Amino acid sequence: MFYGMSAFSLSRATQRLFNLDTTDYNTLNANFLTNYGTYLVQIDFFWIATRFCNTSDAGDTNNKWFDIYSFTCIDSCNNTNSSLYNTTPGDFCNGCHYSCLTCTGSLSNNCATCDYNLSRYLSGTSCPCNTTFIDVGNALCYPCQNFIAGCNTCTSTILCTACLPGFVLHPSGICQCSSGFLVSGICTNITGCTSAVEYSGTTYCVACNSTLHFEPTLTYTCQCMASYYLTTGQLCSPKCGDAVQAPEEACDDGNLNDGDGCSSLCIVENKWMCQGGSPTSPSVCMISDNIDMLVKYVRRVTTANRMQVGIKFSPSYSQLSLINFKQYLTTNVPYTSLNATFANGILLL
Repeated sequence: MFYGMSAFSLSRATQRLFNLDTTDYNTLNANFLTNYGTYLVQIDFFWIATRFCNTSDAGDTNNKWFDIYSFTCIDSCNNTNSSLYNTTPGDFCNGCHYSCLTCTGSLSNNCATCDYNLSRYLSGTSCPCNTTFIDVGNALCYPCQNFIAGCNTCTSTILCTACLPGFVLHPSGICQCSSGFLVSGICTNITGCTSAVEYSGTTYCVACNSTLHFEPTLTYTCQCMASYYLTTGQLCSPKCGDAVQAPEEACDDGNLNDGDGCSSLCIVENKWMCQGGSPTSPSVCMISDNIDMLVKYVRRVTTANRMQVGIKFSPSYSQLSLINFKQYLTTNVPYTSLNATFANGILLL
């Protein structure tokens, strides 16, 4: 109920309860504040509580201590809560330093025992963290490697003094892999790995960098996705001319020839169109330009007893020589056959 009242009303209540004049009360406040660094509301609260527990003022020689956690009067602070100590001067119990299990005072060098489950040990009258752990301002100590990958011992959460096997200490206070690269706090040589676990001394990759076109394998490593190949720089890149079209390629017709619609750099050439390419199939390219045909000549080949017609294409594409014109041309002249050859940009019929 004391906390629900103002500092002024508590002051008046304390004065009336213990028949103190203003001078005595002000002296009490000043002394308490000097010794305990607390506020006026707390001064009034502790004064009232401890005066009730200090029964020698009422003729009882068995003084008691006020437990600020249980709000009861007790014979000894350490009897009921091992994390409390008897205040001196004062008549109430206060908490030990967070590093202590039990103590004789509030400071870190007043510890009597330590909690080994929190990775602390007793050194004289203090409870520092174990060698490979760091004090971060609360009772539980944390491993140095929780803050600095590969760190064995440290003086702070950003400064390592010794690294675990497989790591080397950098002058800046961090640990670097002696070989390979760092993934999930583990040094590994698995290219493309973004998440790894270690079991019985073996590293297993459980996630690969899909942004860089890596995918996981059944053996817990990483490989390049379809239509990508691992380069000497350990990157997955497409390979022009492999008859499969990667997303970075505009086309891939399975060769490195220029002039067939898909260039040696896998770029669609001018006045061509390519389609059908995918990570599992090649591109098919076709001329998208208008081609003019001009009859160049008509002549009789006496030795062969036949007529020959020469047709010139404009513009002329070298790939026209790959076309089997014969399967597309027919004649309505009885008892004649049709031959078709393409040479030097002219179709001979």
